[in-house]
Amino acid sequence: MVAIGDRGVTVETNTGRFIFAESEKRHEMRLGIPWILSILGLTGLILTLTWMAMRWIMKPINWLSEGVSAIGMVIWNIVFRKNVVMNSGN
Repeated sequence: MVAIGDRGVTVETNTGRFIFAESEKRHEMRLGIPWILSILGLTGLILTLTWMAMRWIMKPINWLSEGVSAIGMVIWNIVFRKNVVMNSGN
């Protein structure tokens, strides 16, 4: 068995010589996989940090929205009770 560079091997037997070689495309693909995984990981990290920042930024707005809804519900209940009392007297 004799090595042929980094991408192949020659095997000599009684019936002949066989050469097993790796294609260039596979070698190029093997070099690209770490880059792809790095980009995917970085994208995931950026999206997670953005989501966390947006939750932190929007928290006061959610508090205000809940407060306005509660005040609106109280006002609605007061108006509704007033109408019920006024209409029940008829």
